Amino acid sequence: LTTDLQALLDFGYSEDDAEAFSDTLNGIMGGIEDKADGYCAVISRFNGNVDMIKAEEARLASRRKVIENNIQRMKDALQTVLETMEAGGMEKPQIKTGLHTIKLVGNGGKQPLKVDEVMVPDNYKKIVLETDTEKIRKAIEDGKDVSDFAELLPRGRHVSIK
Repeated sequence: LTTDLQALLDFGYSEDDAEAFSDTLNGIMGGIEDKADGYCAVISRFNGNVDMIKAEEARLASRRKVIENNIQRMKDALQTVLETMEAGGMEKPQIKTGLHTIKLVGNGGKQPLKVDEVMVPDNYKKIVLETDTEKIRKAIEDGKDVSDFAELLPRGRHVSIK
């Protein structure tokens, strides 16, 4: 339809062709309106699907969190049992079953660090530079030349369906 419309607009016509031009344009526009209605219906259905999927994602995330919390509670209970065994004098406590061996092991990685931020001297701090885009935007709006490193881009457009 877009190609048909562009071809009609590109076609040179005279006063004698005005009625034919008008009829052809009305036919094309009717087709565009039908197609646009079809697009809108599909978009609306897709939006419904997106909403349904988002709701399902939220439901599954909530369910995952409940399961993760249950796992952590069970691991904490096992750790408490092993730590109680250790406090009772067992050197390397472990629980052996027909399927599993459960024991306390040390965490890997870097040792945790607790820092009192107020007390840290400046030589243990780093300076992080980041671009202040709002300051650049204000400079452009105030007429300052920052064209060697920044420019305002067009806002762009979008389709509104009501």
